[in-house]
Formats: sequence, C-alpha cells, structure tokens
Amino acid sequence: INDDRPKYWASMVHQQASKSNLKKIAVLGVAYKKDVDDARETPAKPIIDSLIELGYDVRAHDPHVKKWDYDLFEMSSILDWADGFILVTDHEHYRGIKLPAKKLLIDTRNFFNR
Repeated sequence: INDDRPKYWASMVHQQASKSNLKKIAVLGVAYKKDVDDARETPAKPIIDSLIELGYDVRAHDPHVKKWDYDLFEMSSILDWADGFILVTDHEHYRGIKLPAKKLLIDTRNFFNR
C-alpha cells in the first residue's frame, strides 16, 4: 500500500491541476519525515518522477535537505512561480508560510488543516 501512495498523490495533483490547465507544481518537503534532513526513501522522488512523466514542470523546496537528486529551490522563488503546491513533508517550517490562496494545494499530511 505504501509503495502506491506516491502515484496516488501524483494522480490527485494531475486530477486537480488538469481541470485548470496548471503546469507548474512545487513540492514542499523532500525529507522522508518532518524536521529531518534525510531524504532517503522519501515519497517525494516518485511523486516528482510521476509528475514529470505527466508533463508537469516541478520544483522542490525543503528547509532541511541541502543536497538531493533534484535541484532544490528557495521558497521565495517558488511561491509566485508555482501554479500549485503539494505538501509531502510536514516540516514545522511550513507552518508560517503564506501560500497564495487562489492556487492549488494538495496536502498529503493534513498539515494546513490542523
């Protein structure tokens, strides 16, 4: 079941993003669990791989991970760039972030609703 979750979340992004022709997706958090810098076995990689396969331009941010398989971007550069966001890792750092209200948000951790 856990191995299929990244494809499920990528499918959810695609389902919602395709309704409004959104093409630029920002991934929030690539660490495998909150507030750590370890990205081994993270669900973010297969989610990003699936989104790229589906034709999306994807950028990722993580306040803890410094080096990863894909380039990581500063939050300030992706806030305006992205058409939508998918929260993969529920870092406390994201609690104070003001995401644009009119953009797509897929929250895999129910983090923003707490």
